[in-house]
Amino acid sequence: MNFRNSILLTAILVLVVVATHGETKASDELILVPWSEIRAEIATYLCVKVDSHPDGTIGSWIEHTGYERCTPGNATPALARAVKKTLKMNFALLVGVQPRQVGLKFQDTLPIDVQTRNLQEAYFGCDLFLRPLLRSLAKELASQGLACPDLPALEPRPVRTVLWAEFARYLSVYAWPDEVYTPTDSLGRPTGKPISTYHICSGLNGIDDAIADPDEFLVYVACTIAMFNPDFEKLASTYFKKLRTDSALHAMTGNSERTKYLREQLPARLAADRKLREVAMKRVKKYAEDLAIRFES
Repeated sequence: MNFRNSILLTAILVLVVVATHGETKASDELILVPWSEIRAEIATYLCVKVDSHPDGTIGSWIEHTGYERCTPGNATPALARAVKKTLKMNFALLVGVQPRQVGLKFQDTLPIDVQTRNLQEAYFGCDLFLRPLLRSLAKELASQGLACPDLPALEPRPVRTVLWAEFARYLSVYAWPDEVYTPTDSLGRPTGKPISTYHICSGLNGIDDAIADPDEFLVYVACTIAMFNPDFEKLASTYFKKLRTDSALHAMTGNSERTKYLREQLPARLAADRKLREVAMKRVKKYAEDLAIRFES
């Protein structure tokens, strides 16, 4: 994700919960790990960083790989295994938790350590971030002979009913056409035909372009459905390939006009296909406890 002409801070969010010291034995087989220890270890994976690109701009993105730390940790092997598996199981749910979903706004006038603390507090206070971790963590801890006696418990999320036509607008713009460009030589003369591509990523894609005052929960659900979903990618790719052959597109003379056409048509055609609802329902069913959403016509 490239944010030109702006200075943004990078939040590297890598979630592997580990415990250091403070473990106590409850029996010959069970080791208790307090939540405070686990939370402290989670915090070592939540940080704010600045990344410069070759063109001199500073970019921002969130990464949820679970394999990098901001600061060193001292997890016991058993706890590290349990939580790494938890992270891997819930990757699709965690990747959609962006700063805007937790009400976080970066302020580049603040020191990095202050922004990091703000980031940590924001995510620890976010139901979307905590719910999948807490739901899965107990089982994975038990598989490693561990338990957390004061692991926070969350009430079941109330099921929210949403009109499918409304939600389809959110999901369809996660397949977002890039700006069309024409390759040129050093003198700016065209050397080939216009090139058009699209992408699916954990950023906002076309959300802010297509939807005024978006509902952040629907943004999160749409991202969770679209990301790392081969069914969504296949459907989007099918429509994009057809769009690239449109006579209307080829009759256009400017790349701005071509880009506008693709960004209007791809989401519209996706949203109109009943297969998109089938793709969404398959992912919603898989993560029913966390997404807790129901679509009605």
